Amino acid sequence: MGTKIFIRFLAVFYLCVFVGLGILFFNFLGQNYREMESLRAREAHLERMVELREQELERKTETAQRLREDPEYLERVIRQQLGYIGPGEFLFRFEEDDEFFRF
Repeated sequence: MGTKIFIRFLAVFYLCVFVGLGILFFNFLGQNYREMESLRAREAHLERMVELREQELERKTETAQRLREDPEYLERVIRQQLGYIGPGEFLFRFEEDDEFFRF
């Protein structure tokens, strides 16, 4: 009778240990899975940012090349952004009256 109780006790003990280890394993696995999903989302965000920066770089490279090669474009940019006027030219600036332009 004593050995049956001991065997049952060992079986229950090992079952509890096995279940406890299983719970710890799945908890650890779940944390790693959530962390992996978070890292994947961050990676996707960073890849999109790299894409946007590459597009911006391409646009700026094209603008720089055009500024070097197209004198008319260069002159237009200088006039628009820096307010440059040539000799004998006049620059007129008008203040916008908000009420005048409302319909």
